Amino acid sequence: MSDGISGIGSIGQIAQSIEQTAQQKQQGGEDFLQTLKGFVQDTAAMQDKANQSIEDFSAGKETSVHEVMINMEKAGFSLQLMSRMRSEAMDAYDKIMRLRV
Repeated sequence: MSDGISGIGSIGQIAQSIEQTAQQKQQGGEDFLQTLKGFVQDTAAMQDKANQSIEDFSAGKETSVHEVMINMEKAGFSLQLMSRMRSEAMDAYDKIMRLRV
């Protein structure tokens, strides 16, 4: 039971990471393209981890069903987020292209 509750603590870590990233941007940190590439690489890594955990589970290795499902949900959520980001970027591009100069 405490494992489920400890997962909530990671939300604070994510918020701190976002804050640090914003501070780096203000100080001339990574550019947008590098950040986007990082998100794509993280999504690919989560997909690979989920696939590996499925293969391990189906091969009979010591992997719990919970770990497999958690990895699958993380990968799915990450992919949905990337899809949403792409849609928003395309919408913004369309709006810019419709502007009359």
